This record gives sequence, structure tokens and C-alpha cells, in this order.
Amino acid sequence: MLLAYSDKLTVDPGETLEIKMSGRGEVSATLVRLHGLQDGAALRVREELIGDRSVHQARHQGLCPGSYVEIEVAGQDWSERTEISLSLCPTKTDTPQRVVQLGDLCLDLVEGQLVLGQGDTRETVSAPLSLGRWHNLRLQIEGQTVRAGLAGRLVEAALNGPLAGARVLIGQSEDRLLPLNGRVAEVRCTVGGTPLFDLDFSEAMGGSRRGRYLRSGKSRRPASAPRACSARAALGSPDPSMDR
Repeated sequence: MLLAYSDKLTVDPGETLEIKMSGRGEVSATLVRLHGLQDGAALRVREELIGDRSVHQARHQGLCPGSYVEIEVAGQDWSERTEISLSLCPTKTDTPQRVVQLGDLCLDLVEGQLVLGQGDTRETVSAPLSLGRWHNLRLQIEGQTVRAGLAGRLVEAALNGPLAGARVLIGQSEDRLLPLNGRVAEVRCTVGGTPLFDLDFSEAMGGSRRGRYLRSGKSRRPASAPRACSARAALGSPDPSMDR
């Protein structure tokens, strides 16, 4: 299978258009200019060949479906009064989706309802969410007690055991099989009342630095984090590392 996209949608004469691709084996390519022709009520497209056919050797480059945030936090005790809050605007609910994953604890969107899970245990913690509307979500952990659901209507449950793992994922699962269909905003986490991360999606970031957030967000209070954490956010399907 070949996956490819261009780095620009439109170009002016003399500009360079880069094609990014992922695949295996030889790939032939031709560049054409499209001309739209009106023929009565129908629109026909005529292709004008530009340059000669070229052959390239494709290589596999990993893709991460959907937009998500991934945060690595080393040595964090999540039982110390942890709260993750975010605003969610779901756009599709026809497949299971991961909203939040904290170690092996997850908050999923299944048939429009929020479902809390750890290991083989699953519990529905909300009524179906309305599509295209914003909802305020909370995930709280204190000792062996977890509360999750919509703000003001949290459902309480008991943890099956200590949380395994030091990674927080927003909008994606560890195995990359449950991408979220929707929009998220105001993603915050506090531990013991102290901010650990606070994501602002209003400004695009271009670099990768410890305590900052790639592509879709920045940390508004990076100096207040009790422990160093590294994070990255990916927007859209192509992996930011796909270079050619």
C-alpha cells in the first residue's frame, strides 16, 4: 500500500512542491496540471502532463491515525489526588474511541457513552454525549478510588490495583487502534493540587523541547510542574517525522 500527500495544496510558478510518501518498492510518478472544463451541467477534468515520468524507491514511514497528545512522566505517584480535566466535542461515535489513558486506566467513548476501564473491568459513567457539542470531562484518582464522567456528575469506582505505566495519552490508545473522532480543549492535569501540565491548543508549536508540546499546543505553566515531563502532540494522520 502506498500513502502519499503533498506539503502544499497550491503553488505559484517557480515554487517547489514536495511529495511525502510511505510504502515499499519502486513507485512511478508523473506531475500533471488539472484543467476544469464545463460541459453543460457536467464538469470534466483535462490533465496536462508536466515533465517526464520518474521512478522513486519508497520506504515505510510510520503513521499515527488521528490527533492526540502523548505525555511521558517518570516516577509519578498517580494516587496522590490526581485530576485530569478536558473539554470534548465528539463528532462521530460509531466506533470505540479512547479519550484519556493514564497507565492502564482508560476513559473511552463507546456508542456515545463514557466508559471507564482498567484491565478487564468496564463501567459506563455517562449518558450518551451529544455530537457537535462541548462537554466538560473529569478523571479523578485519590488512593484506590477513581471518579470519572461529566463534570458535576462523576461516577465513583475502585481501582483494580496500582496504575501501571508513566504515560498519559489524550485522544489515542497505547496501541494506536482507538483514535478519537472529535475536538479537545483545555487539557489540564493536577497532582496533589499542583499543575503537572496545562495544554493550550490556540498556538501551534514548531519544536520539541522538554516540558513543551509539539504542533498543537504549549504549556502555559511549564515552571510549575513538580516533575519534569516530556510531551508531544501529533495533528492529522501523517507522522511529523515523515520527511520525504
